[in-house]
Amino acid sequence: MPEFNNLLRSLCSVWRILISAGRSILSPPNFFWSRPPPPEQMFGRKAPQHDEGVPPWPEAGQDDIIPGMDSESSSRMDPDSGVKRGLKNRHLSMMALAGIIGPGLLVGSGGALHDGGPASLLIGFGVIGIIAFSIMQSLGEMTTLYPGGGAFISLADRMVDKAFAVAVGWNYFIIWAAVLANEYNVISSILVFWSDRVPLWGYFLILWFVFLGFQLLGVEAFGEAEFWLALIKLLGLVAYFLFGIIYASGGLVGQHETLGFRYWHDPGPFNGNGFRGCAQVFVFCSTFYAGVESVAVAATETRNPGVAVPQAIRQVFARIVFIYMGSAFFLGLTCPANASGLVNGGSRALQSPMTIAIQTAGWTGGVNLINAFIFITCLSAVNSSIYIGSRTVLYMAHSGMAPRFLRWTDKRGVPVFAVLLTNAFGALSMM
Repeated sequence: MPEFNNLLRSLCSVWRILISAGRSILSPPNFFWSRPPPPEQMFGRKAPQHDEGVPPWPEAGQDDIIPGMDSESSSRMDPDSGVKRGLKNRHLSMMALAGIIGPGLLVGSGGALHDGGPASLLIGFGVIGIIAFSIMQSLGEMTTLYPGGGAFISLADRMVDKAFAVAVGWNYFIIWAAVLANEYNVISSILVFWSDRVPLWGYFLILWFVFLGFQLLGVEAFGEAEFWLALIKLLGLVAYFLFGIIYASGGLVGQHETLGFRYWHDPGPFNGNGFRGCAQVFVFCSTFYAGVESVAVAATETRNPGVAVPQAIRQVFARIVFIYMGSAFFLGLTCPANASGLVNGGSRALQSPMTIAIQTAGWTGGVNLINAFIFITCLSAVNSSIYIGSRTVLYMAHSGMAPRFLRWTDKRGVPVFAVLLTNAFGALSMM
């Protein structure tokens, strides 16, 4: 208990420091920080409840035409943030369904399975899923009622306090900067596993410039890449679910008996760890759900957000049931929770429950297939991390919560300096 009390005091102190920093940042502006907009405005546009007859998501009109651009191109630019409305409904829908799913689910779930067993994995994903679904429903309603860039950052400003919004925004940016560094580490390690002729830092530099160049192509390229990568992830999970059904039914070539729910009996549904193991799984599961809120961040760059955002929010339920609950069920069905490789695997792919299940079924070369699948998920995770992080600081810069040079966008609507800043945090993977 003393250790817990000290940790709680430390967290409270850090939170007070962040709030104080937010208030100091938002005091008199200077050449580096922009003046925050009036409280009744959001990115220069009044909230819809202030003017009768104004639709929640106004279409671009003559007042939104940007000088120096033709009317068709300018009408697709958001006049307040400068980003381009290039994401289609299918892009946002697929982001809500399978976006941001990286190696955390495929590899990190092995540690959760080892700590709590298959029953704890189902309970953890189910309970956290209910919380995530409730939050997303609330976020969808509030985003539709109060449209504009910044998503929940601007909502924190409106509902609580501007200093609170600063703390929320920078905390959210730090989360995705850390995720980005981790994903760079994973994807570089996979390439080293396949060929060690190039050192780890060499692969990192190559990938760093590749992802930077891709992000500068514009939001259309990002949306199209996320659509197809998410589709591949969905097909990969469906293939594994089918493998799990056939494996449990005893239908694999050379399989002489059915697997059934053997691993639920030995080592048991909780792997002998009881409530303690179940509580540990909740920490893993809460991190796996990170990213479901990305549709709110991308709403400003959607061509028809009034239709796309509610549709994407509704699809979060399918993501929770199919991807998270489905993965928890089939991973616990096909992989023993006491397998030593879950925590002692020589590589990240060897620590994946998928790899252990495939190798136990008799295919020793399955590690390369899982490595390829993890590589694809890493491509999506890195791409999305840069996008979310850059848009977060862009919206904060427009609201006076970040240096104002971060709000500059080029003719494609790309926040170049925000992308550079976010991608620079990927270098933390080399520490």
